[in-house]
Amino acid sequence: MLVIGIGTFFASQLAALGREIDVYLVGVAWIGVAALTWAIYGLAQKQLLQALSSQGVMLCIFAGCAICFIPFASPAKFASLSPWSWGVLLFCAANTLVAYGAFAAALEHWEASRVSAVLALTPLATLAFARVVTRIAPEQFASEHLSGASWVGAALVVFGSLLTALGHARRPAT
Repeated sequence: MLVIGIGTFFASQLAALGREIDVYLVGVAWIGVAALTWAIYGLAQKQLLQALSSQGVMLCIFAGCAICFIPFASPAKFASLSPWSWGVLLFCAANTLVAYGAFAAALEHWEASRVSAVLALTPLATLAFARVVTRIAPEQFASEHLSGASWVGAALVVFGSLLTALGHARRPAT
């Protein structure tokens, strides 16, 4: 189901690309690397939760990232942000804190496969919200042109991911 969904989703995209297919395939490869990185991150965090609380794990991750990225930061650029840009920045910061905090808490209480089943819905939600935002403010956001087949393919990928993550129902021990 995953393979059929991926094929269906990307078929119309690949046909529309023509000469730029090599650039597109590089992007698809990066998506694969991102998926692998996410899997490693989730498994590593699940192991860390055996020694630390979810808040402790998040503190280590955010502090570590802050230390790594401070040398590349340009704080002076904050002065040039418009009120709209400040709003978007603050929303993204809050969204990151809440989302990763919820992810850490979910990993602390659920099996990793159950958490990944919930995360499988993220791509569809992203596509749906992108469509809504594009309709609300088309002058500020570029429209992603997805065919009906692409939407069906995306749904198949998510459904296949859910089936893979959830597997068969566990029977209680007798």
